[in-house]
Amino acid sequence: MTRLFHRYFAGRFVAPVLLLLFTFVFKSTASAQVRPRGDTTAVRPDTVRADTTGFAVDSVQPARVLVRQAEGPRPSFANAVWEWNREDLLREGVLSLGELLQRNLPGLLVYRAGTLLQPEAASPYGGTRNSYEVFLDGYQLDPLVEPTFDLSRIELVELSHVRVVRRLDVTRIELRTYAATLGVAESRIEAGVGEPDTNMFRGLLLSPKFLFGPFGIGIERVDTDGLVGTQPADVFAGWAKWGWILANGAGIEAEFRRNTLNRTSESPWISRGRREDFIVRGRAPIVTGLVAELFAGASSFELDTLSTDIPEDSIRPSKLDETAVQYGARASFQNDLIWADVSARGRDTDLLPQFQFDAAGGARLGGYGEVNGYLTQENWEGNSASSYTLRAIAGPLAGIRVFGEIFGGDRGAQVRFDSAGAFLTSRSGTRFGAEFNRWGINVGAALLNIETDSVQTFGLPFDTTTMLFPGGDRTGWEVSGRAQLFVPWLFAEGTYTNWLDGTSWIYLPNQIWRAGLVLHAIPLKSGNLEIFGRLEARYRGAVLMPVLVQEPEGTEFFEPVPFDDYTVVDGYLQIRIMSVRLFIRGDNMLGAEYFEVPEQLIRRPRIFYGVKWDFRS
Repeated sequence: MTRLFHRYFAGRFVAPVLLLLFTFVFKSTASAQVRPRGDTTAVRPDTVRADTTGFAVDSVQPARVLVRQAEGPRPSFANAVWEWNREDLLREGVLSLGELLQRNLPGLLVYRAGTLLQPEAASPYGGTRNSYEVFLDGYQLDPLVEPTFDLSRIELVELSHVRVVRRLDVTRIELRTYAATLGVAESRIEAGVGEPDTNMFRGLLLSPKFLFGPFGIGIERVDTDGLVGTQPADVFAGWAKWGWILANGAGIEAEFRRNTLNRTSESPWISRGRREDFIVRGRAPIVTGLVAELFAGASSFELDTLSTDIPEDSIRPSKLDETAVQYGARASFQNDLIWADVSARGRDTDLLPQFQFDAAGGARLGGYGEVNGYLTQENWEGNSASSYTLRAIAGPLAGIRVFGEIFGGDRGAQVRFDSAGAFLTSRSGTRFGAEFNRWGINVGAALLNIETDSVQTFGLPFDTTTMLFPGGDRTGWEVSGRAQLFVPWLFAEGTYTNWLDGTSWIYLPNQIWRAGLVLHAIPLKSGNLEIFGRLEARYRGAVLMPVLVQEPEGTEFFEPVPFDDYTVVDGYLQIRIMSVRLFIRGDNMLGAEYFEVPEQLIRRPRIFYGVKWDFRS
C-alpha cells in the first residue's frame, strides 16, 4: 500500500499540487499585506513590537506549536555541540548543508565531487560511511541506494534550525523544519544567480491554521551547468507539513518531502533520481519536562543510472527502486539539573539496521560542571554493533572549563545497494581539553587520539567499492575560537586541526584550518539595517584518497593515492534593510586549482548573489 501511494499518487500529483497551492496562497498572502489606498486605520503603539527582521508584529494570539523533545547539552566546544537558529541561517548564504557544516565545525571536512549538486559527503575526523546521521524533526533520513547520505540531496528551504552533536564515533545532524509560531501567515522568497551559470529559487509559506491546524509548504529549485559546462545538474524539491495540535502542545504532524535530482549526460556522475519521505508523528507532554512520541514513515528512492563506469564489484542496473519503512518511539526529559533522551526504531529492510536503540543523558552540576553519556546499539542482518561516548566537564572557574571524553565500540555500515549485512568497524579514542570564555573571547583546545581497525569508502559515485582499507592510530589536537577585535562589530574566528603522529588512513588530512574576519553591525537603533560580512581562508593538508586503477589485463581496483594540500580564499557579504536581505558570495576568489575528490579539478572562482525577502500578513 505504501509503495502504491508513493509511486502513483506522490510521484504524479504531489509536486504539481504543491506548486499550485503555494502560488495561490502566496499571492493571497502578499495581497493581504498591501493596505488599500485610503485606509487610514491606525495601529495603537502599545500593541506593536519590532522583531530582529524589522517587522512590526501585532500582539495576536500565537499559533499552537507541537511540543519539542529535550535538546540535551548546551552548544559549546567542550560539549562538541553546534547549532544555528533561524536568524543564523538567514544570515548565511550557503548553497548546501555541507557548506554550513564545514564552515563551523573543527575536524570536519566535506568532500564535494564538483561545484554544485554533485555528490557530497561529510568526513568528521576521517570518518566515512555511517560516520554521520541525518535527522529531520527527529526522523532519521536513511541512505537507501548508497551507503552514505548524499548531503547534496538536502534542500535548505524548510530548515529553521540546525543542531550538530559531534561524538567521536558518530556525528548527529539534527534538522528542524519551520512551523508557524506568530499566529499570522508568513512567507519568504529567495532568488539568486551565479557563475558558473547557476540559478536558484526558494519559496516558503507558513500558515497558523489550515484545515484545523498549522501548515507549511516550501519549494526549492536549483539549476547549474557546473564548471565550464562539465557538470550540468538541476534539482526540484518540495516540502509540506501539517499538524493538529492541542493547547498543551500535544498533537499529530504529517510531513512530506520530495527531492528530484537530475545530472545529465555531460556530468561525470550521470543519473536521474527521486527521493520521497512521508512521516507521521504523534507527540505529547506527559508531565512537566517529559515528552513521549510515536513515529512512522516511509522513504522511497528511485534511481535511473545511465552510467556504469564504476568498478565491476559495484556495477548498478539501469534502474533502482527502493522503499524502506521506519517506525519507533522516543521519550525525553529535561529540567534544570538533568536531561535524558531514549529512542528505539525499527526498519523493514535488511540493507539497514533492522533495530536501532539510542540513549543519551546527562546532569548539570551547577557551577561545578556537567557529565554526559551516549549509547548506540544497532542490529543488522547477521551482525550487531554498539558504541558509547562518555564526557565530563568541570567548571567554569575564572572563565575556564576543562573536559575529558572517551569513546569506543563498533559501527556498522551498509555494504552495497543489493547486499544484506554490514561492514563492522571498531574505533576508540579520547579527547581532553579546555575552553575559555571571557572578555569577548571564546576559545577551546583539545588533545585527540583516534584508533580505527579499518576504513571503507563513502560508497558514493566517486568512490563506489566494497574494498576495505587499513585503518590507523592518530594523535593530534584541535582549536576553535572567536574573539572581538577593537570594536564591537568586528571579530576574528577560526578552527585548526593538526594530526601530529601515527598511521593515517584515507580521507584524513594531516591538517585542516580555517581563519577569517567577520563583520556584524546593526548601526541603526531601529534595527532596520544589518551588515554581515566574512573574509576567510580555508586550508586542507595532504590527504590519501582512493583512486580507481585499471590494470592492462582489465582488472580494476581502488588504491590510496596522496593528494596535495590547497588553500582557498572565500568572501561573503549580506545587507539587510528591514525584511529584505541582499547577499553576494565568492568562493575560491584567487582561482586556486585543487582536487576535493579524484579526477574533479576545481580551478575557477564561484560567484553567487541574490536576495531574501520575508513577508507577513
